[in-house]
Amino acid sequence: MNNLKLPLIFLCLAVVGRADDKLNFFESKIRPVLAEKCYSCHSKKAAEAGKLKGDFYIDMREGLLRGGESGPAVIPGQPEKSLLMQVIRHEIIDMQMPPKKAKLTDQQIANFETWIKDGLTDPRTGKPPKAHEETIDIAAGRTFWSFKPLEEVAPPKVQGKSWGANPIDQFVLHKLEAKKIPPAPEASRATLIRRLYMGLTGLAPSKEAVEAFVNDKDPQAWSKLVEKTLASQHFGERWARHWLDLARFAESNGYAFDKDRKGAFHYRDFVIKALNKDLPYDEFIQMQLAGDLIDDQSYDHLAATGFIAAGPFTSQQTAKERERSRYEQLDDLIATVGTAMLGMSVACARCHDHKFDPVSSDDYYSMISAFGKAGFQTVGTDFKPEIYKAAKAEFDRKHQPVVEALKAYEEGDLKKQAAQWHKTWLTNEVDESLLAKGQKAWEEAEIPKIKQGGVKQYAIEMHTSTATGNATIQTGNGGITRLSGANPQTPT
Repeated sequence: MNNLKLPLIFLCLAVVGRADDKLNFFESKIRPVLAEKCYSCHSKKAAEAGKLKGDFYIDMREGLLRGGESGPAVIPGQPEKSLLMQVIRHEIIDMQMPPKKAKLTDQQIANFETWIKDGLTDPRTGKPPKAHEETIDIAAGRTFWSFKPLEEVAPPKVQGKSWGANPIDQFVLHKLEAKKIPPAPEASRATLIRRLYMGLTGLAPSKEAVEAFVNDKDPQAWSKLVEKTLASQHFGERWARHWLDLARFAESNGYAFDKDRKGAFHYRDFVIKALNKDLPYDEFIQMQLAGDLIDDQSYDHLAATGFIAAGPFTSQQTAKERERSRYEQLDDLIATVGTAMLGMSVACARCHDHKFDPVSSDDYYSMISAFGKAGFQTVGTDFKPEIYKAAKAEFDRKHQPVVEALKAYEEGDLKKQAAQWHKTWLTNEVDESLLAKGQKAWEEAEIPKIKQGGVKQYAIEMHTSTATGNATIQTGNGGITRLSGANPQTPT
């Protein structure tokens, strides 16, 4: 029994000695670097001075394990999976540590890797304060007036019964009467037509158009003029500018290289056409978000999806930048969907639940995931599909008799003839003497020509060969391989 004590004592001494080595390594190689490079932004003293960054405490072991806003900083035993190693190696562009200071030396980085790999020996005690979490009352946020369904509202009662052409004017007059402001006098016809043209088309009316409207005695002259102006191609061109601004439309990628987008005009023209056709708003939105899924054969539906690719995107990037660039693209897309289509700044929820609108971070990343696999590319487009359809229909009409005749032949005479051909083919034996004669004649005629032409012959060395269906494979001394025998039904 006493003989067992001695090995156990040595074992315990070895373990204690190893632990002391790890502690000494931390005290000499790790703690000084942390104190010099990191404590100013990631410690209790930094928090007391109001300088704590990222809610991350690096002056205690528990702080490293818990991490900060970006999650756990260290996984003991796994330096390759530890965020701390990635940031001190400068592998994450937006998170290079220490900031505004020289990068750690290669030896210092190697020391941190060894420290983490050996289990993160660290005598520092204490726990970081609980992170402050702001909670948003999503349910209460949804009671805001802009999130409620539309309701029919009766026009307010007004004193002036003679002023106003429609119920909407009663809302205006109600506010004017409350402030004791009389309505402005009705504008002249020359002023009205100018306001109409400038407002709807951005173009001034011609002299002839003004004179025609001023002298038009028809009681419906104004209504007719409005309808005529709305039907103008220039209406869509004028008002598409506003939507294209919301959709961050541009004809180049942006950033330093700013590469041209030669096909960007398709989306611009779709917006103009949609406004001129008075396309329902729900269809207008659906086509831009998923037009290719709704109808991938429709030019308008494909052009509408230009909304997804309309934002800035860098075409020059390194492998390390690719993931970040892709995410920035998705963030830009979701932010634009929020501002243009929802009227709210969804992008705030990228880092935290929205502070004003009922949008959580979960909502934001759910939207991101919906577009996670959406890419973009330049594709060929038929701008006049009706021409192709008409030509195809005419071709099909002329080709139909040929198709019908071929089908009749395949179902009739061909089946009988094929059966007879197959039967004859199975019963025929190959005359091997004819094959041999033909092969010999070819060799006598062609091999001298090949030699005279200086063309070298390289024999293919066959180690093994097999054949089925009573066929035989023979390779002669000259490297020439011959296949002979009867033709099987399925030769291999």
